[in-house]
Amino acid sequence: MASKRKRLLVDDRRDELIRLGTKLFLKLPYDQISMDELSQRLKISKGLLYHYFPSKKEFYLEIIRTISEDFLKKTEVVSEEIDPPERLKKNLDLYLSYVEQHRPLFLVLHRAGASGDAQAHAIVESNRQRVFDQFAATLGEDFLTPSLRLSIWGSIGLLESTAVEWASNGGPPKEHLREMLWKMCSSVIEIGMVNSLEETKPKP
Repeated sequence: MASKRKRLLVDDRRDELIRLGTKLFLKLPYDQISMDELSQRLKISKGLLYHYFPSKKEFYLEIIRTISEDFLKKTEVVSEEIDPPERLKKNLDLYLSYVEQHRPLFLVLHRAGASGDAQAHAIVESNRQRVFDQFAATLGEDFLTPSLRLSIWGSIGLLESTAVEWASNGGPPKEHLREMLWKMCSSVIEIGMVNSLEETKPKP
């Protein structure tokens, strides 16, 4: 029991460091923070920081993973009882709600994906793949034709780039943006589905 309690305390301390570290990386670029400065700002010894995270890079990557997991948890619709169009609308609403409520975290995640760091990019790409899988599952397609696959990725790119601009520079209220994006994304997917019918027609 003592060992389990000790483990819980270790996990709690690690989670607290991630939470505090996230606040720092929201304020300062990655390249402008050293492990010395991190330990000073977190008010712990550098040795203790190294005990939890072997390098600044690992600390940063763990923060990106944590943000990514939180994003997916808060934007995923798992119920299959909702009709596909309503599920997609719900996905879209949850996505924009997250951006509205957590703009700085969303932008940190986006910057990590656009950075030249391969590991950070891989975390964000895994995030995008999960969003793609949600779209594909909602459409109920057993086989994704090239056109439908590309139309889903196009919709995700449209959604993400629009959300980044909205988070960075503002724009219409969430409800208006949601309706606008719904029309644009559904049109792109519809085009992909029409082309899919052509691709799956039996060859003469």
